[in-house]
Amino acid sequence: MEATADGILVVDRMGKIVGHNRRFLDMWRIPESLAASMDDGALFDFVADQVQDLAAFRRNVAQLYAEPARETYDTVEFKDGRIFERCSRPQQIGHEIVGRVWSFRDVTEHRKALRELQASEERWQLAVRGNNDGLWDWNARTKEVFYSARWKEILGFEDRELENTGWEWESRVHPDDLPLVSRQMQDHLNRKTTFYTAEYRLRAKDGSYRWILARGQALWDPEGRPTRMVGSHTDITERRLAEDALRIARDEAECASRAKGEFLANMSHEIRTPMTGVLGMIDLVLSTDLSAQQKDYLETARASADSLLSLLNDILDLSKIEAGRLDLAPTHFSIRESVGDTMRMFAVRAQEKRLSFTTHIDPELPDGVVGDPLRLRQILVNLVGNAIKFTDDGYVLVCVRPRIRRGSEVEVLFEVMDSGVGIPLDKQKLVFDPFRQVDGSSTRRYLGTGLGLTISARLVQLMGGNLELNSETGKGSTFFFTVPFAIAACEAAPPRRSMPPPPPSTRTEFERRKLRILVAEDNVVNQKLAILMLKREGHEVVLVGDGREAVTAAREGSFDLVLMDVQMPAMDGFEATAAIRHAEADTGRHIHIVAMTAHAMNGDHENCLAAGMDDYLSKPFDMRSLREMLERFEGSTAPP
Repeated sequence: MEATADGILVVDRMGKIVGHNRRFLDMWRIPESLAASMDDGALFDFVADQVQDLAAFRRNVAQLYAEPARETYDTVEFKDGRIFERCSRPQQIGHEIVGRVWSFRDVTEHRKALRELQASEERWQLAVRGNNDGLWDWNARTKEVFYSARWKEILGFEDRELENTGWEWESRVHPDDLPLVSRQMQDHLNRKTTFYTAEYRLRAKDGSYRWILARGQALWDPEGRPTRMVGSHTDITERRLAEDALRIARDEAECASRAKGEFLANMSHEIRTPMTGVLGMIDLVLSTDLSAQQKDYLETARASADSLLSLLNDILDLSKIEAGRLDLAPTHFSIRESVGDTMRMFAVRAQEKRLSFTTHIDPELPDGVVGDPLRLRQILVNLVGNAIKFTDDGYVLVCVRPRIRRGSEVEVLFEVMDSGVGIPLDKQKLVFDPFRQVDGSSTRRYLGTGLGLTISARLVQLMGGNLELNSETGKGSTFFFTVPFAIAACEAAPPRRSMPPPPPSTRTEFERRKLRILVAEDNVVNQKLAILMLKREGHEVVLVGDGREAVTAAREGSFDLVLMDVQMPAMDGFEATAAIRHAEADTGRHIHIVAMTAHAMNGDHENCLAAGMDDYLSKPFDMRSLREMLERFEGSTAPP
């Protein structure tokens, strides 16, 4: 009795306790004192008080004592959730029944496991019936396969129409996909992957192919051999078709974008090349002795050419922004100086229209910040220029003040207010659309492309803000935006004022030396312009018409500087530069090569430097930009 794991209770025919084992006392949690008292009534009451259904418990015991020969096998459930299996058999000596033996086995954990197993099975069955995925089960040892009804339905079959065999699956995999799928499954069975996942095509009942996403998990025996693999099939045909359509659309869009970019780059080159000649020749003529009328005509032509160049730059800026290829160039700068310099550009125009033109910068505004001053200036130029253009009487006011300051950052609010014509409420959203204007009629009073506000809004977004407006017809407009800046470390210093440029110093003997310059340019007008400009500065010029001639000239002659056009016949500027650099590798020489290019897209400057060129001169160029380039060259070669 003591060796068994069951609790044992032995009673005589009248129910009086004859004996029990220790396990019985532990299972029923009977105290030692109660067990030693041999008080059957107290012991029965103590035991009965623990069961969940006391009436049934008493009734069952009474029936057994009334029928001494009866055997029972049932369960007893306790209030605290325990469950005992109970077995009661009569005890006989010969043919005489002298008592009864009760045995109790604690099956609480077993029943709990059974209930969990049953619940799991129910969940599995619900998943099989309700899931949109097809399920499969493969016995790796017996090669038996189970496919759920949904698995077959995905392929257009009724459950009874498709046999549960491995051949049915393998024969339906698209021939182009089968090698990859087999390898992915084998990799998982060899435990190279944690899960089996594959996308492939299965042939349906009607002969078409459905795209399937297969997922699976294998089980292995202790020796590492696969025993079973269970998984699911998801029909992803619609998703794959949508992805294919999206990929085709994306490829077409990228192709269109590349074509657009190439078109803009080519148009930039084709327009800027003749613009170099136009602007350069006008500047050269303006530097000669002219009558007042001739000078007026030429200045008008120069202003028109500048307007055309400004329009080209706006279109290129918009294209860069839309292509995500316009990057900001953050640097330390003074907000007060930047705003002040911008406002001085418009002072004469405002005075000509007799407008009150004022700027207010909050004294609490940190002066030194980190940001892109050129793009900030471009935004203000567009906003202030529009304010003056659309205001005939009254004022234009620019306010700059700190909005929020957090540690080393400050959000700066810029406001451009005017008392001009205003913008109707239903037209206010249009002003930020490219090539859209409030008045688009052919008889409109105010001309323009409608690009300025579009570019300004996009630039503000790149800088971390939003350009907004408040306006009322006939009462003026307020354009405002907030931009976050990092406060420069030297911010505590008092605001700096713009200093006048230092007086020109006497040029050193080295700076006055005459340079021998090779010009590689295929455009006849630009050839003439370059020769005139450089000779006017006192330099000797040798001219070639393409890259191959430039390489030959550089090898045979001695030059201080090469002005290399990028786009030329026979051999372009990049190829010519590479050839010159290759030839220099054995000599130790390094001739200074400056790219002359009409390309102005993002990255053109970097491409020239990466090709081995030393500097970059963008077309159209004038005497000022040419002199600045020559000064940079002279400064880089000047002795200490």
